[in-house]
Amino acid sequence: MEGLLTRQATHVGERLRKHGLSGRTVTIKVRLHDFTTLSRSSTLSSPTDSGPAISRVARSLLADLDTSGGVRLLGVGVSGLADWIREDLFGETEAEEPEVDLPAAEPVRRGYVPGMDVVHDEMGHGWVWGSGKGVVTVRFETAETPPGPVRSFSVDDPALAPAERPVDD
Repeated sequence: MEGLLTRQATHVGERLRKHGLSGRTVTIKVRLHDFTTLSRSSTLSSPTDSGPAISRVARSLLADLDTSGGVRLLGVGVSGLADWIREDLFGETEAEEPEVDLPAAEPVRRGYVPGMDVVHDEMGHGWVWGSGKGVVTVRFETAETPPGPVRSFSVDDPALAPAERPVDD
């Protein structure tokens, strides 16, 4: 995730320079696995358009969050825009961070998606409550039954299969 933040911060810095702007407040937005959305920000002492500086702040903000359950969305932004940058008075420049090579994103495999109707050999009909990381969680109830139990299975469990859609007359 730090590599993604670095890449996003680099793009933010490029866009700021392209438009002749700089910003003081770096903000990250993180949507967790359970759709909880968190925002964290930090305000710099002076505006910047430096990708590495934005990246450093964004990564430090991410380090303060618990993302162990998984992340659905991750973003970096800058606000407090200005049309100037205060240069370092002593001519010291920050060392450029090395370019981060990220592997190409794996294509998303769509097996079980939330809301999908499924059938299990022992539990019967239900619907997918959630899935990810090789696990699918199913609530075993239908429109004609009372609320049922929730169970989790491996996505490759042979007893679990997508339910066939009813044919409309």
